[in-house]
Amino acid sequence: MIRSWRGVCLAVGCALLAWAAWCALPRADREQGSSGPLRVVILDASLGTTRRRPGWELWARRQVQREARAARAAGQAFDLIVYGAEVRRVAGGREAQNFLDLLAGRAGRTLALGLEGRAALGSELDAALLAAQDELLGAGSSAQLTLVAAADYSGPDPARRLARMERAGVLIEWRQPEPARVPDLALMDVRLPSAPAVGEPLSVRIDLALDGAGALVANPAPGAETEIIISISHEFAGASREFEVRVAAAERSRGSGGYGRFSERVDLGPTPAGRSLVRVRARLVGQGVPAGEDALPENDQLSGQVRAGPARLVALVCAPEGIAAARAWIGSDPHRWPGLQWIVTTPPELFSLAGEIDVLVSLNLPAADLPRDLVMGLLAQGGGWLHAGGWPLLLDLPDDPSPRADGLLAEALPLARTSDDLPPRDVLLLIDGSGSMAGEPFEEVRRAASELVRCLPEGDSLGLRFFSAGLGGRVDLGTGPAARAKTLRTLAGLQLPGGATAILYALEELQRVRQRSEGPAVVLMLTDGRDDNAFDVLERGAAIRAAFAAGGSELRLLATGPKPDFEFLEQLMGSPEGYALAGDLADLGEVFRREVLADQIRSGDLEVELSAVAAGALGADLVAAWRAAALQPPPLTRYLRTRLRDGASGLWKSVSAGEPLLALQRVAGGLVAAWPTAPVEGWAPGYAGEPQLMAPLLHTLAGERQREPRPRLVATASHLILEGLPESWPLRFEARVRAPARGSSEREFEGARFEFDLGPGAPGSDPRRRRRAPLAGVFEGLEAGTPVTLELRERVGGADLMSLGCEVPRAAECLPGSPRLVPRPWSDPGSLAPARPPKSVDPGAWRFALAGALALCAAGFGALRSS
Repeated sequence: MIRSWRGVCLAVGCALLAWAAWCALPRADREQGSSGPLRVVILDASLGTTRRRPGWELWARRQVQREARAARAAGQAFDLIVYGAEVRRVAGGREAQNFLDLLAGRAGRTLALGLEGRAALGSELDAALLAAQDELLGAGSSAQLTLVAAADYSGPDPARRLARMERAGVLIEWRQPEPARVPDLALMDVRLPSAPAVGEPLSVRIDLALDGAGALVANPAPGAETEIIISISHEFAGASREFEVRVAAAERSRGSGGYGRFSERVDLGPTPAGRSLVRVRARLVGQGVPAGEDALPENDQLSGQVRAGPARLVALVCAPEGIAAARAWIGSDPHRWPGLQWIVTTPPELFSLAGEIDVLVSLNLPAADLPRDLVMGLLAQGGGWLHAGGWPLLLDLPDDPSPRADGLLAEALPLARTSDDLPPRDVLLLIDGSGSMAGEPFEEVRRAASELVRCLPEGDSLGLRFFSAGLGGRVDLGTGPAARAKTLRTLAGLQLPGGATAILYALEELQRVRQRSEGPAVVLMLTDGRDDNAFDVLERGAAIRAAFAAGGSELRLLATGPKPDFEFLEQLMGSPEGYALAGDLADLGEVFRREVLADQIRSGDLEVELSAVAAGALGADLVAAWRAAALQPPPLTRYLRTRLRDGASGLWKSVSAGEPLLALQRVAGGLVAAWPTAPVEGWAPGYAGEPQLMAPLLHTLAGERQREPRPRLVATASHLILEGLPESWPLRFEARVRAPARGSSEREFEGARFEFDLGPGAPGSDPRRRRRAPLAGVFEGLEAGTPVTLELRERVGGADLMSLGCEVPRAAECLPGSPRLVPRPWSDPGSLAPARPPKSVDPGAWRFALAGALALCAAGFGALRSS
């Protein structure tokens, strides 16, 4: 019995040891099993690859066709992925023959291999590998990956993903395109001194790279040498200087394969006071350069800025159509504003000036159109804001003079609306709905109505009715800035009824409807003044006017069109002064506001005087300086009636009514001033180009704001780098991108948070003054050149560090520093041979070996017992 038991143990032990030895044999590592033979082709369609190779499309088709035929011969499924900044799967797991039919056009359509527009502005090889990763790892050693791509890439490093596929047994081949035949000149960087003194020599260092021009510039045809032309524009304080540098390309392309990096230093003359903007453009012209440009003009322009001296930077922001009036106010001579430098800009461009400006002046622009965080950040740093305007300012003035903490930027203004305790009104727009108002006239009505919605007090109501042969139903539009979006949608859905026009009948019908309602009304009737069914005009007109007066309502008639019937209009309204001309409707919004909001303005030859400000009160020193200089504000033509908010200080007032015309208050460490008029025709024309009164005000608003050293922002193909940071800053901090709104329903774009931390710098550099962050995803969804603000904050506590204005860098495909992929063990991607899959052992083999050893021990113990 013992012998039989010993024999069984001996047999089992030997079998287990043999099985363990089999499991321990090296074999390919299959991470996710096997899903059948597969061949994947990943094709580079980025601009840097395609635009510089004129025959790329034909060459790429041949390579793809070759791979598809090889897949067909091997019985493999075929997959084609095209990548640039985006990834597109062209053929997913289809049979190779089907793909060949599609490529040849036999499927009824031609296969497009390229990417268009922004989709090509990158080389996201890692994202393309991710798209194919599951299928390749699932197929293991039965899979083959062919990279038809250049060695350059942007975004994350794809080497780790390639190495993982290689470990799984995937065979990898690389078919690199032929060398680029079209040269590319790229501006890499523009460097200016960080803090030069006024008057010292100013120079700019321009770093460039020239690629793919070896044969082109080494043996040029006589008289056809290729040149590098560098154009420089130096803009400062209302003036500019232009420079041009020409360099022979043959002198700058002696690197490997015609690739060379070089720098040019250009003297710009003495450093001017204030902010200087240096714009640089580099061009490659001459033999073989298509259309006079190089392959990627997107990387041919850069700019830099420098600031010197104590001059205060004032940003005058307005709507694009108001730029001419803004420049007229400033005047053409910058020396008339001592110690001040002006920048005229628009709300979207304001984002790139964050952290730079000392005073913000908004002209005829609603406060809601300004970036709130940027303005409040300026005030928190001790800067100032002057809000001036006519009708747009009325949108911002609250009815309540007490401050409210509702987060609106308008709540920082020192003025409130004057209501005179008027009862709420019903404002009705009665619009001619005949065919003569179709098209552009009705579009002007839509625009004017939407502007009126924002200006009316919230207690008023606003409605619209059409009339033609009869009176149409009422459409409620709402009031207040918050109702404008809803009103725009309502107006967009309205359609003109068309038909004949019956003005008298419509007014009589409206009066019968109004008798059933309560409260006064203002009826604004817009018509071409032609009634197709007019009779007894004098009698019916008198009855209509009497009925409106008895109900406490007002009827105001606006005549439009090329030939209004003036005789009919005079009979209807009782006198020539009873109606107004709306003209061609281009200024209909102004007409609506003037007629409906007449109680909110004062017009005429309006005298202005300095207010009496108590000693020690806010603004007392400024008023005293004006009095000492015997300065008196010029008269006004029109202004908005306002009253002081609680805690505000009045600096100017009207002589006749004593109403405030310039007010000041402190907000968040800074100063805010409001001026309820504008230096434009029809409001305050006497203030155009007038610096004597305004310059002291702007210096007061600037206060004692300390200008922090501005870090330098550099974008590479993989990272965003900040240089010249204060040494006291934390080693890691958060950042967020803010940008202008991308749609009409948004005020501004807010990006996701990301982090800056320490990164490798130049040998010997101070690591405390340099941080970097991965570029991928930071500016996602924003076009290159878009003005943005980088908000830098501490990670713990969220304290503000700085707001830094900049522009979205050019696309990754056009940025310097694109790394080249040479993953191990591949020394040369162009001659890469299929990799042998690495071997591994089954990690469970030790269990079988242990069990076999125990069985043999048992057999040996049995033999010992028997002996």
